[in-house]
Amino acid sequence: MSRDYLQPRLLALVSAVLAQGSAFCAPPSTDSFAVTTELTHSDNGGLSATHKQPVQTLRVLPSWSRRWLSGRDDMSIKLSATLERSTNTDLRMNRTDPAAQWRWQRSAEKSDMGVQLDYRDDSARAAALDESGQRVSDDTRTTKGASGSYSYQLSERQIAGFTVSHQQVSFDKRTQANYTNTAAGATLQHRFSEFTDLTWGLDGSAYAPERTPAAPLATKSQSYGTSLTLRRQLSEQLDASAQLGLLRIQRQGQDNIGTWQGSISLTHTGQHLTTRFNLNRSSVVDNSTGGYSVNDSARIQADYPLSDTSSIGAQFSWQRTDSLVDS
Repeated sequence: MSRDYLQPRLLALVSAVLAQGSAFCAPPSTDSFAVTTELTHSDNGGLSATHKQPVQTLRVLPSWSRRWLSGRDDMSIKLSATLERSTNTDLRMNRTDPAAQWRWQRSAEKSDMGVQLDYRDDSARAAALDESGQRVSDDTRTTKGASGSYSYQLSERQIAGFTVSHQQVSFDKRTQANYTNTAAGATLQHRFSEFTDLTWGLDGSAYAPERTPAAPLATKSQSYGTSLTLRRQLSEQLDASAQLGLLRIQRQGQDNIGTWQGSISLTHTGQHLTTRFNLNRSSVVDNSTGGYSVNDSARIQADYPLSDTSSIGAQFSWQRTDSLVDS
C-alpha cells in the first residue's frame, strides 16, 4: 500500500513541532540525515500453516533530525519514513509509512526530566507478530503517543524514577478495535558498584478499546506488575541481566489472573560479532482478542559488521501468547 508521505494528520503534528522549534531556535542547532536499508527473506511470508511461500522485502528508512542544546535543555525533532517493497504483494503489501517525533529533556545536578511526542504508521501484521506473536490482517496501524519521565538521585548509589505514557492506536480498515493504552511506573535503583545494580520496579497500565463488530471480544483490561532486576557487567565483552516478579491481569467480566514475569538477557560484544540472547515473560497488548495477555518469548540475534556503514545479521525468535480469554 502506498500513500502520500505528507498526509494531513502528519502535517498537523509536524507544524506543531516546528512551531515549538521556532521558539527555541536561538541556540545553535545541528542537523543529521541518514538512510538505512534492510533486505529480509522469509520462508513463509503469508504466515500460513499449510501453504508456505517465500517472500523477500526491501526496506529503505530515510530520516532527518534537528537538535538544539541550550544550557540544561536538550530538544530535538525527527522526521522519518519506512518505504517497503515486496517481491510478492499478495503476501506482503508495498508500504510507505511516515513517522515524526518531538523530544525535550532537561538535566539538573541531581535530576532529569523529559517529554516526548510520537506519531507513527506501521504494518499491523508485522507489529502484532513482533509484539504478541499473533496473526492479524495487514492493515495500517497509526499510533499517536505522549510520554514523560522524571528521575532523581537520592544518594550517591540510589536513583528513583517515574514514567507515564498514553497512546491512541487506530487501524485504517477497522478489522481490529481502535484502542487507547495508558501506563505509569516507578523504579528504585541501587548501584552496588560500577558493574552491578539492582532495580525494583512497580508498574500499571490500562487498555480501553472501541468495541466494533470486527472485535466483539474487546473489553477493558488492566495489568499490574512488580519486579526486581539485577544487571551486571561480567566482563568487558559480556553484559547480563535477570528479572523476576509478579504480574496480575484483569479483564472486564472475568476473574483476575495472577502469574509470574521475568527475563534473562545476555549481550556479548566481540571484536567482529555481536550476539544477543533474551528470554522474556511479560504482559502485552493483544488486540486480536482484546486486552492484555501473557507473552513468552525467546530471541537470539547476531550481527556482523561488513564495514563502517553496513552489516549482516541473523535472528531467531519464538513466541507464545496466552490470551486469558475464558473458553
